[in-house]
Amino acid sequence: MSASPLDSTAQTGQSSGGDWQEQVYQHIKSMKESYLPELNEMYQKIATQLQQHNSLPTQPKLDQLEKMNVFKMLERIIAFLQVSKSNISPNFKEKLGSYENHIINFINRKRHKKAMPPMQSRQLPLPHIDWQEEVYQKIKSMKENYLPELNEMYQKSASKLQRHTSLPQQPKSYKLEKLKKFMKMLECAIAFLQVSKSNMSPNYRLKLDSCEKQIIKIININRPKKIVPPLQYGQFPPPHMQSH
Repeated sequence: MSASPLDSTAQTGQSSGGDWQEQVYQHIKSMKESYLPELNEMYQKIATQLQQHNSLPTQPKLDQLEKMNVFKMLERIIAFLQVSKSNISPNFKEKLGSYENHIINFINRKRHKKAMPPMQSRQLPLPHIDWQEEVYQKIKSMKENYLPELNEMYQKSASKLQRHTSLPQQPKSYKLEKLKKFMKMLECAIAFLQVSKSNMSPNYRLKLDSCEKQIIKIININRPKKIVPPLQYGQFPPPHMQSH
């Protein structure tokens, strides 16, 4: 397999520290386009209802309290979706999945109240399916680039383990443990690359970058090193020794 996809990805990860910020910003932008109009509508509706409650002589406290909690949550979500790129901090990346789940729950609950058929009310909005397709395509690309080499490493490690365990005098236990741990790591990486689209949950999107970096690290560390012959003595004399 060519080394270029791995090397270029590794270099990109090192040279551009702002890439994660751009990815998070684009994700939030996509969520904003998909969900904000509906969330704003819900927000305005609850604001009107709360205003009506406040004008009543006797206020239904429990109902009002629940609406106030939803109102505050919507306020936070809308603020999250309207954040500027310069204000995106690292913890925004971790919050993406939970915020998107909250948004989907709000929207589905609202649709359910509109007396949708049971199956339809549980369906996720189309944008949720869009991110799933995006993640699936990314994993598919990673699979094409890395899986053959990972499989080869796994087969070699399995053969090595089999040879060690069949020896009359087995090697030291820490070596076997190290090999088993490495094989376990390979199994996890291979399983991640072979996941089916239907089994993808939102946290797969957040795991992509760290998983790819881990795979690149495994491959680069365990790829056979090219032996470079040492320079012959006197081949490149130091500058002060060169003739004037």
